[in-house]
Amino acid sequence: MCLRLENHPDWEVIPWVLEALFMSTVQTPITYEQSLTLPENHFEEIVQGVSRIMPPASLAHDRLLRRLDKILEAQLSGRGYQAQGPGVGLGISRVPFTYRLPDKMVVSSKASQESDDPLYIWESPILVVECLSPANRKGDVAELIADYRNAGVPEVWLLKPEEVTCVIYTGLSLSTVTTQDVGIVNLGQLAQVPMLMLWQAWAGE
Repeated sequence: MCLRLENHPDWEVIPWVLEALFMSTVQTPITYEQSLTLPENHFEEIVQGVSRIMPPASLAHDRLLRRLDKILEAQLSGRGYQAQGPGVGLGISRVPFTYRLPDKMVVSSKASQESDDPLYIWESPILVVECLSPANRKGDVAELIADYRNAGVPEVWLLKPEEVTCVIYTGLSLSTVTTQDVGIVNLGQLAQVPMLMLWQAWAGE
C-alpha cells in the first residue's frame, strides 16, 4: 500500500521526523577530551574521531606476541627502551582525534614513565609490531601504515603468521617493504629477533 503524504493529517511534520531520524544516525566525532572520560576498553581504537571495536586476538596470536615480548624485553633491558602493549594507546593526532593500539611497540623508558598524558603515548616509538590475521581485525593496512607514518614511527613490522612472513616498513616514509620468512630481523643495534622462534610459538611448539 502506498501512503500519499499530502493526504496524511500530519504530513507537514513528517519531514522534521525524517530529519531527526537521519541526524540520530550521524555519529559526532569523538574528541581527545571526550576520550578521556570514556570507559576503558582495550579493544577500541578511535580513528578520525570514530570508535572502532576490534575482536580479540586468537590464542595463537597471543602466544606469538608473548614470545616476541620476552625476546624484546631480554635484549632491551638496561638500554633505555621497553616493549609496550597490547592495550597501550599510541596517540596519532589530536584533531581529528586518532589513536591506535599496536600489538607491540618499543618506546623509550623515559617516554612511558614521564608522559603527562594519562592514557596515551605521544612520543614516536622506534618500532611498532602488528600481528595480522585473516579476520583483518586492524582494518585497512594502508590506512594503518599511514597513521604510523604520521606519528613519526620509523619502522613497522607486520607479522603474517599464516604466511610465515614478516613484512617490514622502514624509513621516515615507511615506504620500503621487504619480506623475510625465517632468519634474524634486526632492530638496529638494540635487538635481534629470531623469526623461527616466533613461528614455532605460533604453531604451539
